[in-house]
Amino acid sequence: MKKKVIIYLFILFIVIFILFTPTSRFLFGFAGEQARLILRSEKISTVISEGLASPKIISQLQLVPEIMSYGDNAGFPETKAYSKYTSVDREAFYHTLSGSKKDAFEDYTWWWPIIGTIPYKGFIDSSAAVSEGEKLRRKGYDTYISNSSAMSTFGILPDPIVQTMIDENDSTVLIETIYHERTHQLFFRKNDVTFNENAAVLIGNIVALDFARSRFGENSSEFRTLINRTEDLLLFSEFLERFYQELDGLYKSDKTKEQKLAEREIIFSNKRDEFNTIKTQLHASFKKFNEREINNAYILTHYRYYGKFSEYYRVHERLGSNPSATLQFFNATAQQKEAPDLVIATFLD
Repeated sequence: MKKKVIIYLFILFIVIFILFTPTSRFLFGFAGEQARLILRSEKISTVISEGLASPKIISQLQLVPEIMSYGDNAGFPETKAYSKYTSVDREAFYHTLSGSKKDAFEDYTWWWPIIGTIPYKGFIDSSAAVSEGEKLRRKGYDTYISNSSAMSTFGILPDPIVQTMIDENDSTVLIETIYHERTHQLFFRKNDVTFNENAAVLIGNIVALDFARSRFGENSSEFRTLINRTEDLLLFSEFLERFYQELDGLYKSDKTKEQKLAEREIIFSNKRDEFNTIKTQLHASFKKFNEREINNAYILTHYRYYGKFSEYYRVHERLGSNPSATLQFFNATAQQKEAPDLVIATFLD
């Protein structure tokens, strides 16, 4: 009898947690949106045969089976994801809020079950992101809201191709996004978003480039677009690393908060000028970087995705520019107890 009471109390506790805690309500709302997208999705073969999307979208969906098969051979885990397509009536899949202290690179973080602590929060409704961002600003944090085109459930659910993943004028965006998200299905190191995202950007880029070489040829516009994007990523990553290190040195100094806040504005201004020079060398990506308000949250958001790209690319080169070998290296690194930065630094030494 006592055992039954304990079980009932435990179930009651779980129900109360689900119904009355903000975190759980948020998670279930987000999961519900993903479930609705999956339920509304159509098989890609049906979308193509019945013409359920625009001709430009259909032409890219026709590539998806090849993209997936190439990824299987590169070393990604087999998945039922991306066999279906869902249209949405919004430009971004979701909006991501990030926050940071003003006088330190210290993220405002959220904790989620399974995933762990992460330095951002996603919103389907942009106004909700703005509202929560205002609350953080009133608490004294820098904030930044960015847009995301896709979300991975790490292979738990059969994620569909969502319309926001597609640039109708550039098929390489879809190719790269699929391989980026499949990297998260391969590994997602708990509480280490910077490693996870930089590795996914790298692997998404190099596998997409290898696919384009094989599928379209080295003289194709797709291959050239991806070569240009790689060059932009390297240039921007190196700039971002210098920016980050200069500010981090200031924030870790013994100067007062007021001094740090004053001096960071000088660094912001100098880096805007430096970027104006770098911008002339970029092909297409990141050209609008210095057109937004620059603050710590803005820098950290970009650093989480691109700050380590240049260093990680050197690993790829050291491995003979072999995408499969690079994928295996980062997967093995993610599984080790040792911090990825130390593993990578040792490998490159």
